[in-house]
Amino acid sequence: MFYNREYNEQAYQYIEAVFKDSLVISYEMDACILHILDELNIPYIDMYISPIRFLEDQLFSVTSNKAEIYTKLLEYKLPEELIHMQANYLKTFYLMREAQKIQEVPAVLFLGQTPFDRSLINPETGEIYNILNHKQEFENSVKGFNRILYKRHPKAFGDDSVLDYLKSLGDVKIVDDNFYAMISRHDIKKVIAISSGGLIEAKYFGKETQHLLHESVNLQYGNDFDKEKYINIYQHFFSLHFWADILSPYIPTTDYPPEYTLSGPKNKLRNSRGHRDYWGYQDVDHEMIKLEVTKYNSKFGLNNICKKFLRLIYHLTYNKKIFELYEKS
Repeated sequence: MFYNREYNEQAYQYIEAVFKDSLVISYEMDACILHILDELNIPYIDMYISPIRFLEDQLFSVTSNKAEIYTKLLEYKLPEELIHMQANYLKTFYLMREAQKIQEVPAVLFLGQTPFDRSLINPETGEIYNILNHKQEFENSVKGFNRILYKRHPKAFGDDSVLDYLKSLGDVKIVDDNFYAMISRHDIKKVIAISSGGLIEAKYFGKETQHLLHESVNLQYGNDFDKEKYINIYQHFFSLHFWADILSPYIPTTDYPPEYTLSGPKNKLRNSRGHRDYWGYQDVDHEMIKLEVTKYNSKFGLNNICKKFLRLIYHLTYNKKIFELYEKS
C-alpha cells in the first residue's frame, strides 16, 4: 500500500472530498496519499524527522509539491557546514574516550533495524527487505574486512536468525556501544545497513557507507525544486515568521519579525516530543554534562555547588539522565 500508485476512483474521490480547497500539512504521510494529493493538485507540506540526530536539537526534513512553497523552504535549509562542525566536535570528544577500544585491524560496522519500518519497503516490489533474502549482497558489501561489528537496533526483536547468519561469516562481534562513539573511531572504516538513517549521519564522520536498499529519506543537497527530496530545517519551526512566510503563497498570512521565535535552548524540540525521542543523543548529552560537572567539581571542590549546577541544567533540558545525576550527587 505504501508506494501504491494504482488508480482507484473511490480513493481519489474520498481524498478530494476531505482535502479539496485545503493546504495539507502532514507528518510522514504515506507516499501513496501524497501521490493522490499531487494528482488532484492539492498543495501539501510533508514533514519527516531528519535522520541527522546528533545536533543539539532535533530537526525536521520538509518537502512540498508546490514550487512556490519549496523555494521558500530552501531559504531555511540548514547549511552542511554546521552539520560537519558538530560531527567534528563529537569525533574529538569521543576519540579521547574511545582510544582504548580502537584496534589496528580495520572493521566494518553493520547497523541493525527494526523488522518493520517504512524505509525497509522496496518500492519496486512492495516487499519488506530482509538481509536473509539478500545474503550475497551483504557478503559482497563486507568483502575486504576480517572484522564485522553488528550493532543491534535497541527495539529489535526476533532477529536470532540474523545473528546466526552473521556469526557464520567469521569474526563477528555484537556491540552495544553508543553509535556516535563508534563512528568516531579510526578502526571502523565502513558502515553498512539496509536503510538506516545512521548511514547518512556516518558520512559526516568521514565513513564510507553503503545502503543495501536505499536511504531512509531522500535529502535535498542542492537548490532545485524536487518534491521527492526533503530539506533539512533546524529550529525555524518555533518562528512565527517562518510559518507566515512558507504558507503565504497559498493562504493569507500576517508576517512577524524573525526575532519572534522560541528557538535557541538546547533540546527544545526533543523535549516537546517526549523523552523517548532522544535516541543516541541521550548518551552524548549525558557524557558532556558529566564532563562539565567533573571539571566544575575539581575546580571548586564543593558538592553543593555541583548539585545546584545539575539542577539548573535539568531545568533547562529536562533530560532525565541529568536528574539521575542530581539524585546521586
